[in-house]
Amino acid sequence: MKIIAILRERFAPETVRVSRTRGALDTRRAKKFINPSDKNGLEEALRLKESQKAKVVALSFGFPESEDTLREALAMGADEAVLISGESLDESLEALVLSRAIGKLGAFDLVIIGHRVAGYGASQVGPRLAEILGVAQITRAQEVEIADGKAKAKSRRSDGYALLEAPLPALLTVDGGANKPRYPALPAIISAYRERGVTTWTVADLGLDQAALRERDGKTQVRETYAAEERGKGERITGDAARAVRVLLERLRGRGL
Repeated sequence: MKIIAILRERFAPETVRVSRTRGALDTRRAKKFINPSDKNGLEEALRLKESQKAKVVALSFGFPESEDTLREALAMGADEAVLISGESLDESLEALVLSRAIGKLGAFDLVIIGHRVAGYGASQVGPRLAEILGVAQITRAQEVEIADGKAKAKSRRSDGYALLEAPLPALLTVDGGANKPRYPALPAIISAYRERGVTTWTVADLGLDQAALRERDGKTQVRETYAAEERGKGERITGDAARAVRVLLERLRGRGL
């Protein structure tokens, strides 16, 4: 059994600075981490590896420095790691690039990806990728089991869960919080950096042209970015409760609230 776990990097919010002169985020010194729901997806893949004796391939699309994400995946227990080096694209083209990489990796049983991307909350890549690959999908999956040539899972809903199954090969998107990702042991981390390798492909290796992709990267358009006004300091009302309420009401009436 072969499982492909897709991982995406995100910037740690506390390390991102806001450039008010450019009205943009400054990420030059920002630290990165694995997108949380992708890490839950990797953990689900590793649990299936233990129960099904599966092979897990970690796959990521990003800049060359994204290699650290894949080495963390190797330390956690992934068998192979592949990085597609290229510029970031919108969800539809990211799904296209990933589909080409999966095709290059050969036959698979499961593709697992996080349901949502931290930061802007998008959850399009998984369903788009399933459509391109022509496989069934289960979104927001938890407690995944493989039996009788099918993937079975709980699919989270706003009012509970649905029990779903899909014939293999299939694609699963995994919700954040679906499990508790394991921490890699120190020897595994050292081995991931000293002894194990990450295969790197460019988009050209997948039969795609980065410039042509950039021209098509227009389904999502950012019209404007700007820095929000800095908040002023708030007022703390002290004293006994009765007085505090009177003062608060006066403040609210004074503002027409």
